Amino acid sequence: MQQPFSLHFSEKRLEMTETDLKTYANMDNTPTNQLTQPADDEYYSQIMSCYLNSKKSIQLGIDRPHPGMIIRNKISKVLLLHFVIGGKGTFDGKPFSRGLAFYTKRYIPYTLAVDSEDPWFLVWFAINGLQADKLSITLDEMAENQMMTISDPDALLQLVRFWIYDMPHTAATYDFYEGMLPQLFSFLIPKNAPEPTEGEAIPQRLRRIIHQSTQYIETNLSTVTVAELAKQANFEHTYFTRLFSSVKGISPKEYILNTKLEIAKHYLTVTNYSIEEINFLLGYTHRNSLTALFKKKFGMSPQEYRAKNKQTT
Repeated sequence: MQQPFSLHFSEKRLEMTETDLKTYANMDNTPTNQLTQPADDEYYSQIMSCYLNSKKSIQLGIDRPHPGMIIRNKISKVLLLHFVIGGKGTFDGKPFSRGLAFYTKRYIPYTLAVDSEDPWFLVWFAINGLQADKLSITLDEMAENQMMTISDPDALLQLVRFWIYDMPHTAATYDFYEGMLPQLFSFLIPKNAPEPTEGEAIPQRLRRIIHQSTQYIETNLSTVTVAELAKQANFEHTYFTRLFSSVKGISPKEYILNTKLEIAKHYLTVTNYSIEEINFLLGYTHRNSLTALFKKKFGMSPQEYRAKNKQTT
């Protein structure tokens, strides 16, 4: 006897045998899912699931809970992998925010808390059966304290929104849904990720992120820090530094310093700003910071550089 096959979209559900489902797909291309994408400021939970029986199931969902919610000592029979797209919360007391992923293990209690001012917005994936046990082993090898970094939260959300809201599901099978998992995994950066290499081995997506970081440096030069850049890129600090260094050839700290000193040279040659004013404009609080750094880099003081290079009108 053939196992029942279900597609479940929030409160909407279609049940039929897999053969019937394929026949339905051949007769009518109307998608079975009729969910509309909620507004970004609404609180909701929407689920798309597929299962052959209670021991072989997959669920994919988007969750935006109400502020301040606490889910204490929850026990689940499925493995849950969460991708945090925005907002904040805690998992067993460990804080998480945009750009992090975490997973909860089967039959082990855990507690989730939603930030009262900036509630999380996340994508989650649940899987049951033998596949969940295999996945748990893989995640243990990838994660640090059940936490990982997401390489591109916005692209991941775009993909999941397509799966849930736009893609026709009339011919879906369990194998199709199972194939979603490798795509979701491609967004995870494992602990102890290998040093990025030079050249084309670094994906264009990561190169774009570093390019965006350099643009951020130029527009926030007086206040920018490496920690801020890593947060903007949604990367762990050490990994971001390694990636930036591989793409640009120098560390982000050196890049910030070099950019400041090049701007200082510009001010010295085309403006009448005093050394103290330039020092302040570049974000240095100690009055002699610029002079010391400039002399170390160029072998002369800012005053000497200006005397040799000042443009006259």
